[in-house]
Amino acid sequence: MERISAELNDKLLLQFIKGLIYCRQTKGTKICYYPSYVHVDFGEDVGGRTDELFITKDHLNSFYFNDKDYQHLDHMVTVFSDNFSVLSYFEERGYTFSHWEHLMLIDLTKACFNSKVKYQIREVRDKKLAAQINYKLSRWAINESQIHDEKLYHYVTRSFGRPIAHGRFSIINGTACFDNIFTAPKHRGKGAATALCTKMILEAKKRGASTGILASSEMGFPLYLKLGFKKIAPIMIFSKKKVSNQTK
Repeated sequence: MERISAELNDKLLLQFIKGLIYCRQTKGTKICYYPSYVHVDFGEDVGGRTDELFITKDHLNSFYFNDKDYQHLDHMVTVFSDNFSVLSYFEERGYTFSHWEHLMLIDLTKACFNSKVKYQIREVRDKKLAAQINYKLSRWAINESQIHDEKLYHYVTRSFGRPIAHGRFSIINGTACFDNIFTAPKHRGKGAATALCTKMILEAKKRGASTGILASSEMGFPLYLKLGFKKIAPIMIFSKKKVSNQTK
């Protein structure tokens, strides 16, 4: 496993967590900050869970919790760590390892792209367009209640007027957090995601962000490296379904 970069500190990690939550929050979202982790109650199902715990690397050795406190919830645990013992720690408590991600960072002050864009890319500030994107891509791409939020920016890539990719970013205290970047399967590998991400990076820079951060999937990792991001930490994702009354 790759080691955690010295560039990752508590402040940067908290900026990422805040930015990611801001992208994914609903009207009922509640956030509780604890010494070693952040508990997010989304208020409704978001990506297969109602709650998520974000645990920082600096507190792993002292992080112990009573999993019974969360057994009534469908939840995920996101851990920023290069310590393999984390796997056994959570699996012994009934969690299922879901997948790896990569925490990646880019210096937006140095971001510069010369490539020509062959796709139509525009910001989404219209509910009708947001609904069209959700329908055409057959997924919950954009929360229509968020499109007028001045700290959250949604973008769509279109080909012949049809949405083929989307993404978003929040800007909090000069840090842009990129999230939910998706390209329709039949349009992958044709430059749509590259064009979209390039546009979002430059827009975030223009809007005053000096740093960009994101959690990359294995699929997106080569693209983000190409765009100038660098990996600063491995991420482990665990999940656990709530315990029903019949199984308690």
